[in-house]
Amino acid sequence: PAKTDQRPGIERALGKTGGTPFVFGGLTVEGELPADRTNEVYTSEEVLLTSPEDIVRTVKVVLYFPDQTGQLVGEERRLTVYEGETIAQAVVKALTERPMDSYGGLDEPLLPAEFTALGANTEGGTCYLNLPSSVTVLLPEDADAQNRMIQGLVDSLCSLEGVEQVQLMLDGEYQLMLGSVPISRPILPTGGVQPTAE
Repeated sequence: PAKTDQRPGIERALGKTGGTPFVFGGLTVEGELPADRTNEVYTSEEVLLTSPEDIVRTVKVVLYFPDQTGQLVGEERRLTVYEGETIAQAVVKALTERPMDSYGGLDEPLLPAEFTALGANTEGGTCYLNLPSSVTVLLPEDADAQNRMIQGLVDSLCSLEGVEQVQLMLDGEYQLMLGSVPISRPILPTGGVQPTAE
């Protein structure tokens, strides 16, 4: 039998499998609690953490893509960060995809599809982004295009809370250059063209 909660749009399903009833995202189901659970009530945050896609959270970010003139233009986005993925890795992945706002002359991804990050951590305002050395073959030949790609990556990461500059590393090691771009020291954001307020 199914009972309906007094709140509109929320159905309370009751199963008959025996065991302890527990609440999951507005649903109460009779059944065994998962082995790692001691509490019958799931908070909304826990429901988010235990969703089928292993979503950890969403973060607000400004992603920078080149327009038709080569200028970096910001696009506000909410990114989904998955289990086992850092926020910086989610930003890198999003920059390999096409911008959502094509009306502003943005129609190309900043990074090539094969561009990935091995990991990242942030300390004292610096995001240490560890890239595989294989990304060097993905860089455009033109030095200005290389610089624009790296600067767009840095500007995008610096739109995250707590990130003021980015230190790029290759295979966990400090390097002097990535293509023609100096990366021995942290790179500061330039800010590009800010997204227009909607």
